[in-house]
Amino acid sequence: MAVQPALSPAPRNILRLIERLDHVRALGLAASRAATIPQTAFDRIADEAARITPQHLAELPDRRRHAILAAAGIRLEESLTDAVLLMMDIARQLGRSACCLKQRCSRGVYRCLNRIVPIAD
Repeated sequence: MAVQPALSPAPRNILRLIERLDHVRALGLAASRAATIPQTAFDRIADEAARITPQHLAELPDRRRHAILAAAGIRLEESLTDAVLLMMDIARQLGRSACCLKQRCSRGVYRCLNRIVPIAD
């Protein structure tokens, strides 16, 4: 599906991940919708989303296509959130201060990061 993000905890990489996460969250997909079906069924749909070609996706019935796209978006949001949290954890372990990250962030991106991982000022 998407290219794997770099795992280097450089502020630039963290910002890029946060921006990607912000775009996915702007889609307004409720992750709670995944809980309305069994986990194995959701996993199967999300795995199919990762493998399906755009041509085959276009041929599917509307409900199936929407389910696959929603599962892909929910799964992408989960993995991007995990990647941001992992990078922040690595950055903290390496002794990088959140202040340095804050100085390099625009105000909007910093607020987005603060929603994911609360940072003391």
